[in-house]
Amino acid sequence: MSQILGQATPWLVLLLGLGGTAWAWRVVRLQERAYQVGRLDAAVAQTREAVDHRIEEQTKLLLAAQGLVAGRPRLGAEDWRAFVQSLELRRLSPGTRIMGYVSREALEGRPAALPLLEPEADAAALGLNGAGLFALPGFREVASRARDHGEFSVSGRLTLPGEHASSILLVLPVFRDFAVPNHTDARRSGFQGLVVCVADGHEMFRPMYGASPIAELDVEIYDDATCREDGLIYDRDLCLATNGTAMAVRPGSRHMPMIIGGRYWTLVVGFLPKAAVGTFQNRPRMVVVAGTALSLLTFALTLFLAYSRSRLEVLTHQLGESEARFRSVAETASCAIFIFSDRIEYMNEAGSRITGYSLGEIVGHPLLKLVHPLDQELVRSRAQARLRGDSVPLRYEFRLLTKEGETRWIDFAAGTVALGDRVLGLGTAFDVTERVRANEARLKVERKLLEAQKLESLGLLAGGVAHDFNNLLTVIQGNAGMVREALDEPEVAATCLRNIEDTCRRAADLVRQMLAYSGRGRVEVQLLDLNRLVQEIAQLLSVSIPKTITLRYEWAAGLPPVSGDAAQLHQVVMNLVTNAAEAIGEAEGQITLRSGLRMLGETDVTGLRVAETLEPGPFVFLEVADTGSGMDAATLARIFDPFFTTKFAGRGLGLAAMQGIVRGHGGGVEIQSSPGAGTVFRIYLPAQEGLVPHEETTAPGLVGEVVGAGLVLVADDEPGIRDFARRVLERAGFETVAAADGQEAVEHVRAHQRELRLVLLDLTMPRLGGDEALAEMRAMGFLGPVIRWSGYTQHDATRDHRATFLHKPFSAEDLLAGVREALA
Repeated sequence: MSQILGQATPWLVLLLGLGGTAWAWRVVRLQERAYQVGRLDAAVAQTREAVDHRIEEQTKLLLAAQGLVAGRPRLGAEDWRAFVQSLELRRLSPGTRIMGYVSREALEGRPAALPLLEPEADAAALGLNGAGLFALPGFREVASRARDHGEFSVSGRLTLPGEHASSILLVLPVFRDFAVPNHTDARRSGFQGLVVCVADGHEMFRPMYGASPIAELDVEIYDDATCREDGLIYDRDLCLATNGTAMAVRPGSRHMPMIIGGRYWTLVVGFLPKAAVGTFQNRPRMVVVAGTALSLLTFALTLFLAYSRSRLEVLTHQLGESEARFRSVAETASCAIFIFSDRIEYMNEAGSRITGYSLGEIVGHPLLKLVHPLDQELVRSRAQARLRGDSVPLRYEFRLLTKEGETRWIDFAAGTVALGDRVLGLGTAFDVTERVRANEARLKVERKLLEAQKLESLGLLAGGVAHDFNNLLTVIQGNAGMVREALDEPEVAATCLRNIEDTCRRAADLVRQMLAYSGRGRVEVQLLDLNRLVQEIAQLLSVSIPKTITLRYEWAAGLPPVSGDAAQLHQVVMNLVTNAAEAIGEAEGQITLRSGLRMLGETDVTGLRVAETLEPGPFVFLEVADTGSGMDAATLARIFDPFFTTKFAGRGLGLAAMQGIVRGHGGGVEIQSSPGAGTVFRIYLPAQEGLVPHEETTAPGLVGEVVGAGLVLVADDEPGIRDFARRVLERAGFETVAAADGQEAVEHVRAHQRELRLVLLDLTMPRLGGDEALAEMRAMGFLGPVIRWSGYTQHDATRDHRATFLHKPFSAEDLLAGVREALA
């Protein structure tokens, strides 16, 4: 019943509204009609009074002229002209065109008798001597009526010759002695003449309302009761230049008969059509429109409310079901769910299992209460950054402290949820403690595998490096013996010495590449040029493979840098090249190293091996392709397993170690291989922005002559290097003092601090290393320049803006170039 009533209510409201509108329309319509009738009655009365007033004014004008004629029996033309001019007709009597006097003799047509008509300009329309006056239709009739009745008379509508405007004649008789006889015969015998006024009907009645005109009122005056168009004397509509339909034939107009000067006129009064649609007259229509609109609006509103109520009941039911579903999902979810502002407002059952707190125990407490003290600053800073609108990761891991004090790792995803007008934090958390512990264990194993594989790789390198060093030593020893035998032949001795120097440089390059490959156990992540990274160990690669295998390089220009540790990436390249060489075996073959840049999409990154979750984007790749025997599907499935190998004497650590390195650098591996078709390894590393730092080194070559002066300290635990450096410096003009260790060097600086111009320090010395010795020298106030040298890289030295670096081995020219740079 309630539902049926709710559906019927809008229609009942609509019917009541339309019924009320119809009743209001009828009431307002009756009021409007009564208003129109009263308004028209008032207009008719005012108009009748105005017409009578205008006729009365014209009558007064004729009476004044009558008095003039009666007072002057012999009235001349000049007298009449002066009289008419004194009347100021245009200003005082609008519409009056001609004032005239027609004597009895003129009426009877006597030759010498002429009518007096003024003003002459307007009287010219009546012809010469006013003859046209007697020819006007109805003139004789109105003249006879005025004479016989002895009273004011008016003609019908006239049209003057050559004109179209409506005109009328107003006539007043003049009798002897200014007295009107009582009988018709006496009036005819005593008749002296006529005072005549020719008036323009429209101009005569135009000002009849004076300063209080009735707006939108049309007035028409006809010269008979039939209201013929040719009998129209005055039309206010035409005067107002609106050219409307004749008011006489319009519905709602009022006709009033009038007797003016012995003639029947008809006065027609009515309002113009546009007045009928004025504010008051529009009230019935406005009532209908407004009432209908209000009824429809009320109907629509009631219909909307009924629909809203029905919809609200449905939504309330759905909301109850949704809340029940949410509670069921939330309470059975495997992840913890937190809803919080500055304090926790909700936590599901999974949250209780992870934290150890029940919902009643944790609600009202801040979320940071659950966070491990070491991670509270991380969680707080990210929450504040998110409130500021900064871009921060929505998902991250941190530690919780349970109710029992146990530390557990969670994967936390932060978001927001709107509840009413409040925006609250929404967090979901998975317990990833076991995964974190497994990752830590895996990293430990990978580090051990990496160390073991590097030892294996260095062992494999030892044979090749020893072979190359034997070749280099053979060249040095042979040329040194020839120098000893050719002391009397300077040209031969010089050639041998140049060969020795070139061979020493080749040996130094080989040692430098081995140092770069070993990395000396340090991990230093920096921006790297992949092409240069491989070129740094190119010679080391060549000595690590059989002479029957050729290395080919195809480098892509303009590659963006990658981020990583150079030593670890050197090991990846070495592993791939040595594996490729072993796949080729004793046969002739080729290994191609190729670099490039590639955009990887979502499908591409998911197809990479040994990769963690990667984001699509630009990747720099290094490809190692060989012409070896290739691998079948079973071998490909196990190549990254630790201790799996297809070699008789191998340990299976190379690719397993490479897996850890590539994963640690955020990259992935693509492998293409089939039996008999060779193998292609393609290492992908994320492209980075920025520039690769260039290591400043002193280039060997010719240097200008160094003219030295002052004391120089040379500190190195190798006597041969000390003696070589002292001889070079002393030949350049310096005085020298030597130290065999760092402690002795510090004592020399303390003793000769003022005289010392330069200090040369080896980084690796007994008792006190080079960096430690330099620190003590600076502490005691020595600010002079320092040259440090070492067989290791410059990165092993501490920062000092007044200390330059020199790589071992170095020549006399290299030493002097470094001295000149340090003293500059």
